[in-house]
Amino acid sequence: MSHNPTIVRPAVKGQTSALATTKPAPGVAEAKPSERVLAVRDAAHTSRAEIEQAPGALVAAPKNFAVVDLRSANWVIRKIHDARAYAEAVKEWAEAEARRAQAEEDGLLTMFGPGLRAVLEAEIERAKGRRKSVNLPAGTMGLRAEPQRLRVEDEAAALEWARKHCPDAIRVTERISRTALNQHFASTGQTPSGCALQDGAERFFIR
Repeated sequence: MSHNPTIVRPAVKGQTSALATTKPAPGVAEAKPSERVLAVRDAAHTSRAEIEQAPGALVAAPKNFAVVDLRSANWVIRKIHDARAYAEAVKEWAEAEARRAQAEEDGLLTMFGPGLRAVLEAEIERAKGRRKSVNLPAGTMGLRAEPQRLRVEDEAAALEWARKHCPDAIRVTERISRTALNQHFASTGQTPSGCALQDGAERFFIR
């Protein structure tokens, strides 16, 4: 039985291939390009609810594969590490794309914002003030009245001022430290209110 199936994943930035795959071992049929594209498309359109209901839906493994020895166990653990590394890569890629998109928006507004506003104001004047926005096929541009607002430029100074003159402006977030609670339980045996005692057990892990 082969333990080296073809694995299909969407590519991430920095990869040289459009689809990241491992070469199949002898006896394992390689997916056709159209099948690989379909697998990527299906994975991209699989909702989180669908994945939670069927956790194995996106797992590509040989037919009738099962963990029966150290070799097959090692194959699964290696794929788990691949999945974790891929999750981190996708997260970094998404964050980079969000920063790029924001930078692009800022640049467009810097370059063309004055022109957009001039065209909008001309349209508002043509409508004799009956409207403050213009709908276009790509979106809407308009003017919105906003009240004066304070901008905090020195948070330390603002906090010091608020302590004396406006305590309600200070927000304190309270959170339970599970580490401290467990240390208290270990030293006293006391179970705090709102907590339930879980039986100790050996926890399976992969690292």
